[in-house]
Amino acid sequence: MEWNEAEQLLKSNIGLDLHLTPEKNFKIVREIPPYTCKNYNNSEEFKVQVGTNTSVNIPLHMLETIFEATKLNNNTCNRAIFETNFPRELNAKPCNVHSVGKLFEHAGIMQMVDKRNYQIL
Repeated sequence: MEWNEAEQLLKSNIGLDLHLTPEKNFKIVREIPPYTCKNYNNSEEFKVQVGTNTSVNIPLHMLETIFEATKLNNNTCNRAIFETNFPRELNAKPCNVHSVGKLFEHAGIMQMVDKRNYQIL
């Protein structure tokens, strides 16, 4: 799978108020592209609620970087991908790893294979 196909799956399969982890109270999609945020130079992004008053911004360029890095990592997405590519975001909100993984999972791009890893389908 190439990024342009993955991006289309994300945009078409992820909707507002989607509970990325239905058994939990959080990880709820609150904004979808074409939503933009000034934190990432007004790039299109998803905004995921991760706490009562806390959200993470996940721009499409971040998803693309993670997707491409995952392909180079034996098709496995995990914390190491974030440590290499987005250490600031990982340190600020470690839940970024699962928020991104769940976006990819609900889009039909990856599946969770254990508590710490997502695999490209």
